[in-house]
Amino acid sequence: MGTQTPDLRSVATKPQIVNIQVVTGSGNYPSSGFEHYNSHELLSTVLHQAQQHLHLQNTAGWVAKTEDDRVLNPALTIAENNIQDKTQIFWAPTESGGGSFDASGNQ
Repeated sequence: MGTQTPDLRSVATKPQIVNIQVVTGSGNYPSSGFEHYNSHELLSTVLHQAQQHLHLQNTAGWVAKTEDDRVLNPALTIAENNIQDKTQIFWAPTESGGGSFDASGNQ
């Protein structure tokens, strides 16, 4: 009878493998090369694995960024964060603001 066409929804939601390395001041995860992740994986899962592997104690308030300094949202998936294959994610505490202030807040 007729030819079958692929369901576009299944093509659009098909998981992709993305290779990621998390870079911190305490080391990299993995230490060399990249770890393979499904593009539908939450970024928070990737960061949690890096935290466990590197034995990081307190990462509350840390910010994940791409090489071009784009801030990533850990609550979103790898795909939703638009993380491309073979990406290094730089994960570190937020930098405090600049300027010299005394205890009363005056410059």
